[in-house]
Amino acid sequence: MVYSYLSEIRKVTDALIFPKLTPNVDSISEIALAAVRGGADGISAINTAGPRLYVEPVSGEPLLLNNSGNRGGMSGKWIKELAIEKVSEIREALGPDIPIIGMGGIETGEDIRNMMRAGADIVGIGSLFASIHPDDWNSFFPALKNDVINKTNTASAYRNINRKMEYVPHTITGIKDLPGNARVLELDGEISFKAGQFVFLYIPGTGEKPFAVMKGSPPSFLVKKKGTFSSKVMELEPGMQIFVRGVYGKDSPDTDKKKVLISAGGTGLATALKLAEKLKGEGKEIHTYFGMSTPGQEVMEDDFLQYGTFTAVADNGIPGRVIDTMISELDKNSSAEGCALYTIGPDLFMEKTAEDFIKAGGRTEDVFLSLETPTRCGVGLCGECECGGHLTCREGTFFSYTYLQELNHED
Repeated sequence: MVYSYLSEIRKVTDALIFPKLTPNVDSISEIALAAVRGGADGISAINTAGPRLYVEPVSGEPLLLNNSGNRGGMSGKWIKELAIEKVSEIREALGPDIPIIGMGGIETGEDIRNMMRAGADIVGIGSLFASIHPDDWNSFFPALKNDVINKTNTASAYRNINRKMEYVPHTITGIKDLPGNARVLELDGEISFKAGQFVFLYIPGTGEKPFAVMKGSPPSFLVKKKGTFSSKVMELEPGMQIFVRGVYGKDSPDTDKKKVLISAGGTGLATALKLAEKLKGEGKEIHTYFGMSTPGQEVMEDDFLQYGTFTAVADNGIPGRVIDTMISELDKNSSAEGCALYTIGPDLFMEKTAEDFIKAGGRTEDVFLSLETPTRCGVGLCGECECGGHLTCREGTFFSYTYLQELNHED
């Protein structure tokens, strides 16, 4: 089957082909030989091992929910020895001339040397990036190469080995239901976080979804009913448990403007509260505007008023009415040129807010948008949240409007 598959692919392209082979077979060397006979230029090995069942230790429930018995592949350091063993088997079968990309649990210079001794010409790195911040990538790689040559371990200084995907159980201590199928969850304990950071909420048997943290003490989350997970949240009651992992992301960008407008739509209000607190602490004049689909969805109003003004406007059938209110008050009281704007919410809401602010005299470099890109891992591995070469789960969700315009122009 592998031979037939590679043969058909080779008929339609002269591109380099390096099929990535699974170790979950009786003979990986036979499959490697078949792939090369079919037209592969080389082999990449190995893919994930398993699959196996992963159980959350507190609830005792499977972490993964799928049609494969809730099982998933294993990667990272747990498969390093297996990867080296399989690369060695492939090299022995293929001889010295066919290139091999070896991967699976590589973390150190010593690992790379072992993989190359097994027969790899090139060594790939994957799961390791969960422990290295993107800001350090340019420094990490030279250090890793140096470790390979000099048999040192300097690259380990760039790693954060704290567990980043561990679930912490919390008890629901309070629920405030809001109009329009929304509610605020309050949990026991505390969560330390910065403006723009988020966590994953996990319900055993249902799954998990990312949410902005509204308050850290008590941990508070604004949830609007949309899909399966949020529907399940609407069924929770005080005293029940929910699990939290994180925090993820990065602090919001700074501005040198003394006056700041915060425009939030829908559940974007959750991010706005910590942002207002941060900017007020930096001596800024804060004006928060909240657009809600249904009257009565404003929450934490007293908290916002600690940091500046707070204006909530219901759409009443006209999405984004709050933007007109913000611009109208801006025209009356000051020039947009002297303000910074942070906007959080649905894409169209943020786009209109930014455009109207700029039409009123604001500068693109003083406008920051918080993009809700999809994310699954939170630690920089799945790539789902990538935006313009940036991983929002690691590098932050806020982008300047100037950068987004340049990105759109390039596309």
